[in-house]
Amino acid sequence: KLGIPVGIVSCCRGGTSASCWVPQKDLTGNLQVYLDEYQNDIKDINMDRYLRMNRLIRETYNREAKDFVMRNTVTKEERSKLQTIGKNKKQIDLLYKLNSEYSSSEICKRGPHTPNRPSALYNLMFKKICHFSVRGVLFYQGCEDAKKDKSLLYEELLKRLIFRWRKKVGDVYFIIVQLAPFGSWMNSNGDEFPTVRNAQEKVCDSIDKCALVSLSDSGNEFDIHPKNKFNVGHRMALQALNK
Repeated sequence: KLGIPVGIVSCCRGGTSASCWVPQKDLTGNLQVYLDEYQNDIKDINMDRYLRMNRLIRETYNREAKDFVMRNTVTKEERSKLQTIGKNKKQIDLLYKLNSEYSSSEICKRGPHTPNRPSALYNLMFKKICHFSVRGVLFYQGCEDAKKDKSLLYEELLKRLIFRWRKKVGDVYFIIVQLAPFGSWMNSNGDEFPTVRNAQEKVCDSIDKCALVSLSDSGNEFDIHPKNKFNVGHRMALQALNK
């Protein structure tokens, strides 16, 4: 459309809170809860046990299953089979070892090597690419903050993220994608997805150079990652061309 090449820098990680993408100094006031919760998570951590568990998690990572999830519209039945797709006997044995030695709550608990910890990805990913010349940001995130005790903080958190990123890359446009429907359609996670969508809209209404993309027609009941990638890409592109 523009007659010139357009480069896109991918700086992303699934399943992360917006609190991972801002420096620690921005998590103050009401947002201090993100730091307090993390400190509580790690206060009694056994580092030797934690590192052994992380090694097992990495060894059982299933790239083929990950690619399958990203490539297909996943039904409820297909989703239940994903754990063993493409796994050899050694991986299955390691997965059994992981699940027998560690509880599901321990596996999900955050630690010093967990990507979803406050400020981690701001320091380890964003700061590595913020020196590029940037015209805009495509921002699609929010599921991890759609929780009963967090969703009402999301407007403030997203505003701080935009302010901080603009301090690093300039006064660029933010194109923000609203969360797509999942689960009980419009009301996933109780009522918290609509709360986050509302926060995303309010941020776009109150901050200059922000544009909104809606995916209310593009969700998947059994998969939190909508498989109609064309809609979100096309709509972000239209906003980028317009703005």
